[in-house]
Amino acid sequence: MMIVLLLSVAFVSCTNDNATKKNEIVYNSTSYELSKGYLENEFQTATSPATYYFVVVLNSSAVTYSGSTGKFSGTGNGIALGLYTSSSTDRLPGTYSFATSNALHTFDLGMILINFDWNTLKSTAIGDQITSGTVKVKKSGTDYEITLDGMVTDGSNVTVYYKGSIVAL
Repeated sequence: MMIVLLLSVAFVSCTNDNATKKNEIVYNSTSYELSKGYLENEFQTATSPATYYFVVVLNSSAVTYSGSTGKFSGTGNGIALGLYTSSSTDRLPGTYSFATSNALHTFDLGMILINFDWNTLKSTAIGDQITSGTVKVKKSGTDYEITLDGMVTDGSNVTVYYKGSIVAL
């Protein structure tokens, strides 16, 4: 009887560390799918040491990007993050904290785009601004893993997880 009890406790307490996380935004207890990532090289700042500003856009499958027009189209969900990094080539890996200072390893743009129409650049649902938080970016081969734990204007929490390729625009 004791062995059965011990085995039951051992079995119940095991977790699956290899559980697959979903590419998603979780905002106001609602999950929104993410399936694509893009990276725009915006500019090099005039600070010393050199700091480079990049915008990462993560979108749902309903949003497409046209290389010929240089524009997104469609209506879907996503997030845009503006990151300040030290490298113009190995652009993203690192940890970024929200700040409005344009300092190295910070992010100053965090826009949640729910039911966002890229043709009109308007959201029929939510277009909330991130006001605090941390973004972590890891790179393995050609894949990136991006996480965000943050808070938006109204004090609601937002989390983001994305693992996949990031297309440079």
